[in-house]
Amino acid sequence: VFESHSIDLLHIDGLHTYAAVREDYEMWRPKLTDDAVILFHGTAEQQSDFGAWQFFDEVRSQATEWFGFRHGHGLGVLAFGDVSTPAVRLLRRLREDPVLFERHYGILGGALFQSRRAEYDMAAVQRRAA
Repeated sequence: VFESHSIDLLHIDGLHTYAAVREDYEMWRPKLTDDAVILFHGTAEQQSDFGAWQFFDEVRSQATEWFGFRHGHGLGVLAFGDVSTPAVRLLRRLREDPVLFERHYGILGGALFQSRRAEYDMAAVQRRAA
């Protein structure tokens, strides 16, 4: 249903085997604009048949810039296009000090997770009290 070169942002998060991630990438790549961004979920998972990390490692050289977040399950980010595009500039900046940025994003992600968990727990308590 999507026209070629019509998608700016793609999030690949399905079956995490190497073959499935590769198939998703190859199917959707022609639909992406020249300065698209692709997110790969699960790039920090290296157990059993998870292969998102391996495919991300192989394909990242095709992008103008890339960054890999290792916290949680991992998130690989590819940015395509001109070096002046905002996504490319952001990823280039992140790669200048990856330990610092990974730590900050990890802390922020953990805080957001705990906040959402507290909201969920509070809603459960309120439902039981009602």
